[in-house]
Amino acid sequence: MKKTVLASTLLIFAAGGILLIGCRSTPQGTPLGSTYTVMDKPEVWKVPAKTGAQLAGLKVGDVIISYDENPIADLSDLNQAIAGTKDKTGTVKLVVLRDGKEINLEVKASQLEFIPIARRYSASLAKALEDIMAHFGQTGYYDWLAGLTTESFSINVLEEDCASWGYNGTAEIYLEDLENLTGLSVKQLWRSAENKETADEKSSALLPLLKDALNRGEAVLVWGGWSQNPYLWGIAARFNAPDSTIYGYTIGTGQEQPLTLEKVQAVYEVKCRGKVSPDPADLLTAVLDKALEQGLASTDSGWHSGLEAYDIILKKLSQFPMCPEGADIATNHFYRLVWSLISSKESANRLLEDMKEALPEKTALLDEAMARNRAIIGKLEGIAAAHLPLNSMENQQKLARSIVEIQAIENDLLGLYEEIIGEL
Repeated sequence: MKKTVLASTLLIFAAGGILLIGCRSTPQGTPLGSTYTVMDKPEVWKVPAKTGAQLAGLKVGDVIISYDENPIADLSDLNQAIAGTKDKTGTVKLVVLRDGKEINLEVKASQLEFIPIARRYSASLAKALEDIMAHFGQTGYYDWLAGLTTESFSINVLEEDCASWGYNGTAEIYLEDLENLTGLSVKQLWRSAENKETADEKSSALLPLLKDALNRGEAVLVWGGWSQNPYLWGIAARFNAPDSTIYGYTIGTGQEQPLTLEKVQAVYEVKCRGKVSPDPADLLTAVLDKALEQGLASTDSGWHSGLEAYDIILKKLSQFPMCPEGADIATNHFYRLVWSLISSKESANRLLEDMKEALPEKTALLDEAMARNRAIIGKLEGIAAAHLPLNSMENQQKLARSIVEIQAIENDLLGLYEEIIGEL
């Protein structure tokens, strides 16, 4: 039996199939929320141009351990320390761990602005599922799960809400398909009745339901209700009796946070069924089928995806301001989308690289697809490096031209995915 341990997904290829470590029926792994805590360490993923991070000399992989003499354990510590210097002038001392050595740097107060490693994982449903799998004692495969939920292969937007861009609102429709290729069983416990309930009615229905599931020791997926963003997925972890609040985890913070029940969109109970061994070709076909579907279609829930999503962004960039809230907020939303897309494209390429090991006869086609993804990443990083503020029609038109170029590559990429599926 030939076994290959892959760097990102730790899949084991055996006799032409993918052998997944079977999850146990009762939790024997890490506590819920553990992967979020690890993700929340203050490690540098990207150093944008023209930022305090670049001027200070930060490098990818640096882990911040002290800021202005304050010890830093996680991003929350760092954010608090940076906020404490907002009235300072000049520079503050920054200590990072680089290749096992402490490095002393100086950075302008309140202007660090690096992109943390947590932003590398923008697929919120995949991250929640990975955490649940680890809870059941199964190795998590973030890129694989992000592919199956389309989160690494699609861009999703709500036309009327630029704050929602990039948060993969179509992922929910693929939860049922996950059961066929994982050891997970996903059951819907509750779904919002599309504005037919009052906030009190939602809270009254959800609180006992979540309490019961948590008391039974179940793993619970929650879509919506998180303070970081209303469209994120996360996991409920515990009920706090003194304040009658459900607490849990989602991407963006490694710390436990309260759930706003009246903003929750859906709740699912997740169990482990046991070991599965999907064929690599079936797995890749399932991922690319979903990538094609999301590249060319939209859902009935208001989300637009793929090429149509790019069209919506281009339409918004042709008007000023592109967001009703104004240019500053528009700039923040747009560049958050850029980093989310970079994260998604890198995740897609990690999965395709792994598939090359499982399907060596498809190496040429997979290499071609990865090259197109890298071309998109390059253009996105160029946009991020320029960091044009969206405070003028001229700047928005410059960004629109770059988006048109990216959309053209995406169109070619969808054709290539179709060709790969045909070969499989």
